[in-house]
Amino acid sequence: PFSTTGDCGHVDGEAVSKKVESWDEASVIVQDDDLGQKTTFEVTRVLPPEFGQEQTFDAAGSDLLEAFKQDTNVLFFAYGQTGSGKTHTMLGEVESLAS
Repeated sequence: PFSTTGDCGHVDGEAVSKKVESWDEASVIVQDDDLGQKTTFEVTRVLPPEFGQEQTFDAAGSDLLEAFKQDTNVLFFAYGQTGSGKTHTMLGEVESLAS
């Protein structure tokens, strides 16, 4: 086995234990239990987990959509447990994608 990057400390295919330790409106701290390290990511905005789809769009989506329409590169990163609704929030009902 080999390391995916020179200094990550993990081997390809190896399970890792990482969790969001805390966040505020402009940063997220991720705890890597395997390596005993914390990494802080500075971001434009963090939305709390209790936000619904409409609140999420109102808080971030409409600004990103307008920027996209103006030929600006945008990123909407959705992080969460499998089955928690990330794809539905981003794309809507599956039937609406068929057309």
